Amino acid sequence: TIRCPDQAFYLDAIKGYMSRCGIQPIGQQTMVARMECDVDGCSLELKKPELRGEGVPEDGNFMFIALHLSATISSDPKPIQLDIQAILQAVDLSVRDFNGMRKTIAQAIAHLMNQSMNQSMQQSDAAALLDWMNDNHYLYFGTQHQKKRLGLMKNSRVLKRVAPGLAEDIAALMPASDAGVAWINLCGSQHYLYSAASIEVVRITWQLPNHELESAIIIGHFSRSARFANASYLPVLANSWRQLGHDSLLQHSAFYRREIRTLFDRMPKRTLLATRANDWLEPLKAIIDLADPLQLVASMIPSIQGNLDTLLMAISAKRFGPLVMQRIVDVLAKAGLKQQGYESFGVGPHRIILIAIERQADMPSAKKLHDMIRHCIVFWKDSAKAEILRHPDIFDIPATLKELESIPPLYRDLFPPAQFSRDVQMRRRVLANARTYVHVRPKTASSDGNGYGNNQHEVELHIYSIKQPSLGKLVDIIRAFDLDPAQESVVPFGCPEDNDCIHISVLTCHAWRHLSADDSTRLRRGLALVLNDEADHDLINALLIRAGIDIEAVSHLITLRNHLIQLMPDAAKLPLSDMLLRHPKVSAALHRLFTAHHLLAMPDDFLTEARTSFHQAMLKVASLSDDRWFRALAELVEAGLRTNAFIRQTGSPIGIKIDSSRLSFISQPKPYREIFVHGVHVEGIHLRAGAIARGGLRFSDRPADFRTEVLELMNTQTVKNGQIVPTGSKGGFVVRDGHGADFVLAQYRQFIRTLLILTDNLAHGKTIPPDGIKIAPQDNNDTYLVVAADKGTARFSDDANAEAQAAGFWLDDAFASGGQYGYDHKVVGITARGAWV
Repeated sequence: TIRCPDQAFYLDAIKGYMSRCGIQPIGQQTMVARMECDVDGCSLELKKPELRGEGVPEDGNFMFIALHLSATISSDPKPIQLDIQAILQAVDLSVRDFNGMRKTIAQAIAHLMNQSMNQSMQQSDAAALLDWMNDNHYLYFGTQHQKKRLGLMKNSRVLKRVAPGLAEDIAALMPASDAGVAWINLCGSQHYLYSAASIEVVRITWQLPNHELESAIIIGHFSRSARFANASYLPVLANSWRQLGHDSLLQHSAFYRREIRTLFDRMPKRTLLATRANDWLEPLKAIIDLADPLQLVASMIPSIQGNLDTLLMAISAKRFGPLVMQRIVDVLAKAGLKQQGYESFGVGPHRIILIAIERQADMPSAKKLHDMIRHCIVFWKDSAKAEILRHPDIFDIPATLKELESIPPLYRDLFPPAQFSRDVQMRRRVLANARTYVHVRPKTASSDGNGYGNNQHEVELHIYSIKQPSLGKLVDIIRAFDLDPAQESVVPFGCPEDNDCIHISVLTCHAWRHLSADDSTRLRRGLALVLNDEADHDLINALLIRAGIDIEAVSHLITLRNHLIQLMPDAAKLPLSDMLLRHPKVSAALHRLFTAHHLLAMPDDFLTEARTSFHQAMLKVASLSDDRWFRALAELVEAGLRTNAFIRQTGSPIGIKIDSSRLSFISQPKPYREIFVHGVHVEGIHLRAGAIARGGLRFSDRPADFRTEVLELMNTQTVKNGQIVPTGSKGGFVVRDGHGADFVLAQYRQFIRTLLILTDNLAHGKTIPPDGIKIAPQDNNDTYLVVAADKGTARFSDDANAEAQAAGFWLDDAFASGGQYGYDHKVVGITARGAWV
């Protein structure tokens, strides 16, 4: 609660203080009354206020103010109380001594005017300006002349509270060297507690009869009406304008003369008076020439006296706002410039900003200042638009710019401007191919030494898809690649009404080490294939980062691991996966051994090197079970005869044909040949007891041990076939992550296609091996393969024959029993044409 005289200055000062400190009162109540003492003079009594008018004393009425402040925002009221108390005292001092201060200024004017007849025009102009100011155009807060102090200058404690550092700055001033009036830019003048306008320090100097100089100091500022007076018509400033008017451009161009004069008139008078006129000419010309919204003017205007200079900036009025201003303040602070407040005003299409900068030795260059400010006024959409306009051959410019205007704020927060044009092109790819795409961006962070802790290495994933992926599934897939998702955002990109909308999922993940460019490339391809259902979602996908191998190599290791699980009763997926991850170097060496065996272009000595490398890596394996399983996997690789692993189309199953007799760890009977097939949704095996063998292919319901089931059936088939063909064969497959007849049929056809790729063909009695596949010498001329119908595949014979015909396989429609054109083995007593041969 506040009691003060009923004068506007007091309440204005309190409101100015609240505004400068960012304090927003919840409410305010004000009452005006007159206070009188009772007859005995012992107590005060409130009376109805006197009417303002002739004969009524100015201090007869009092104002009572109740301000309601939020205790949450302003938790400590004591500093606010002390500030307001000091402000009221400062105003009271200024009001009570106002006439005395005017008198002091009048005496100074007289001293300047009463100089000798050869006084300079400068002193005459100074006297005229002071006389204009003294005519109610200036608010005096305090004056100091020799030992006489008036207003605020009388109370050093109050002055220190309302203007910290100002008294010290004034005391440190160098003595005046010339008579006249000078506006001095001081840091302390920028921290006045309650004035809406920045306080000014003015020094008036005149010459005494003994030729010594005498000075008076004024603190205050121009009145509100004076601030809007045209500067070019005022004494002293009129002379500054005349200096500018001598410029050749202003003398020849009425347009430039008018525009620059308008700007000059609008500039704060205290700033113009504290600086040299010629320092304004080039910046004002540059402001007139601004045309593009991204152009700006940034120029440092040095002060004649004091420790503050003025940074003049002009930007497009449409660019200006609180956020832009804060960005400018922040970027200047980051550059080491000490700012002491700012003000701004609009002139036509421009916004003029004046920032008080503490003078220092290492000021940035003009170009650096310009670049720093330009960075603050270039918005996200500006940069995105510039990127679009650089590629008119790629984009529909009007449509793309229209979309840019409606881009959601979340998109701007997540992505840099240049990404917009890339994402427009990415959306075309996603919609055209109906595929999910991935972008990987490693972000280096400080580490605690082992890559873990609060400062982990970060990886940012951008996943582009038509449908928004399930967060749970997405996190599960990403974790399998040895990343820990920490943050996720999803942004729709495009217009759903036009059916051209995709979803961009942004995930920030922690990695156990910083990812190189090669790591990022492997991770991007691996994630994309898994998300597009073209590679396995598997625990050992982490080998992409741990072992430095690509997703295709991981798929090869998954196939070997799953085959071993079918071959060894005590092998299981989780312990084998854990083993491969714990020994990434051995896993990588195992894959090099696989590559040396099966990649067609590999030189012969590479196989020897790969074996040596594997055995050396095995020296670090301490666990007996790990050693046993790794050596079993290596034995499985060495038993390989041919594979499509290096020629298959992306997403299609991998098939590996082995000589089962070379495996020491499997029990009897050992098949003559064995083909293991592994795909994303299908897994199966085909066993033959001999080179010429027939038997069915079944849809198995035993995913854990389908090879055991197929091996038993192969033995039975061998006995049954004794009267028809030399021996028997059998095959079986299982499906994952799907159901229904169409799904099963699709996986069956994938299985059949892989078996056919690994089988030699016949043409005109000559064996034709498959292209691009390295074939072991003992597996040459193996052309016989039939897949009779069996449990779950009785209706698939036509489909199997269609696959054989599409592949140009020599058995044609006799590849599978029955079917539209095949043989009915129940009637004819034979399954395939091969038996006739």
